Amino acid sequence: MSTVKDSPETPLDGDFEKNVHETLEYWKIPGMAVAVVDGDTTWTQGYGTADLASSTDVESNTLFYGGSTTKAFTAAIMAMLVEDNDKYPGVQWTTPVNELIREDFVLDNHWTTANVTIEDILSHRTGMPGHNFSLGAVYADKQATVQDVVRSLRFLPSTAPPRTTYQYNNAMYIVASHLIQTVMGDDLGSIFQKHIWDPLGMSSTYFRLDDALASQKPLAKGYAFAEGKYEAVEWKNRPEISGAGAIISTVEDYAKWIYALLNQSGLPLSSEGYGTLWTARALIPNSEPFLAPMAYALGWDRYIYQGVEIITHDGGIEGFGAEIVMIPALKFGVITMANSTYSSNYGGTCLAYELIDSKLGIAAGDRFDWKQKYVDIVDQMDAYNADAVQIFYPDLPSPPLPGPTLAIEAYSGTYWHDAYGRLDLSIDGTGTKLHADRTNCTNTCSLTFENVTGNYFIIRLLVVGAETVLPAEFSVDPDGKPRSVGIGWEPTMGIEKKIWMRKVDGDDTVGLHRALPYKPSRTPQLPEFLTGHLFV
Repeated sequence: MSTVKDSPETPLDGDFEKNVHETLEYWKIPGMAVAVVDGDTTWTQGYGTADLASSTDVESNTLFYGGSTTKAFTAAIMAMLVEDNDKYPGVQWTTPVNELIREDFVLDNHWTTANVTIEDILSHRTGMPGHNFSLGAVYADKQATVQDVVRSLRFLPSTAPPRTTYQYNNAMYIVASHLIQTVMGDDLGSIFQKHIWDPLGMSSTYFRLDDALASQKPLAKGYAFAEGKYEAVEWKNRPEISGAGAIISTVEDYAKWIYALLNQSGLPLSSEGYGTLWTARALIPNSEPFLAPMAYALGWDRYIYQGVEIITHDGGIEGFGAEIVMIPALKFGVITMANSTYSSNYGGTCLAYELIDSKLGIAAGDRFDWKQKYVDIVDQMDAYNADAVQIFYPDLPSPPLPGPTLAIEAYSGTYWHDAYGRLDLSIDGTGTKLHADRTNCTNTCSLTFENVTGNYFIIRLLVVGAETVLPAEFSVDPDGKPRSVGIGWEPTMGIEKKIWMRKVDGDDTVGLHRALPYKPSRTPQLPEFLTGHLFV
């Protein structure tokens, strides 16, 4: 593979460069790196700022978090295990996961536990929704391990039978990470290094923040834009996300990765093995501008766009976003990496498909308006938050009951769920609302409870500068004391179904087993744009 920078033929300057800077400004993205692989030639370029405090420019060798683009590496390692029948004859796509990590992998019913396969967990068709706010939350005083995340799944409700519904689930890639480490007897980062990164010459790719910092290579600072200004976001240091989203890398190294995939070269995989990674496994609900059928493969999305097959995946993590878009038939691919929360993926997608459209020769008037798509999504989210009370509680009494059933102080205290962990509710500075900071879980957040009527509340949940609204209610004992709080943590469960966290005394969470039983009910579902994943 040859690499050309600043070539007269590069697609990354001229009008495209102008559009990059306009996109960065519109979506409030400090900086972005872009790579294009076209046959045997690669172009790379950095734009904007990697560190606003020092005014450091983004270069093509700037490190960014890759988020869920990590998943494709995990799937590739699994494909290697499946092909190696001499060393790992018990690892096949149809092997039930419980056969390999029996004590750890237990789901919410016996049949699912015994029958969910490796293929199922890698294609998001286990029947288990994301439950993203449960990840890594099982301890208040220490960081969860990969094994801890896997073991917590038994306390979470599924929402569909296996193999019937696509539900993106980061935890299942953490399951895959634990399975790989158990079978191979090594750390997943070391496995990636030995079997993928070293063979492909990916010398600037890391599995842990400490390793990236120790390399002394430039690591971009992450940001969120809120209330008219950029706010720095701490580099994520949660090793338990593992093969679901831990990688830190550069567009230069990722160009080597997608070149290997497009050319089926450089990795210890047969042609059939490469092919399994992009084979459709689970149908995805249709969305513009892609044609049906849309599908998830193994760590990759598979779409039809402008008459050609697209293989793609995005990645989002606090402060960062990444996009990979490939046209296998043309051996053409685009990578973007940027350093803002949420908007990195909006801007990165717009720019990636500008390059895709140019490669396909799509006239300007016939191109899909990606910018408008994401403007509409942001508007939908704002409207949803504004209308949350009416959405969650359409049958409020008129007039509503005056305030909460109990004094607001009565609801404060510690609540516990064996997967969602601990929630410490206290009175906020206004003296009228309940507040909690969740710093002990993978997806850190803050929650503010506002009373609607009686024991019913809405929660304004803030994650790195972005707000979403959840329903909540308290159950009360006959003696008038709160017994538990039900929170709509998982959007795909619907509006009325909640995760119930039981009230406990102080720090006495040791020995607790399950929260209140999950009771299914018929209820309208939340909008599709709320059912995605936090790190993608």
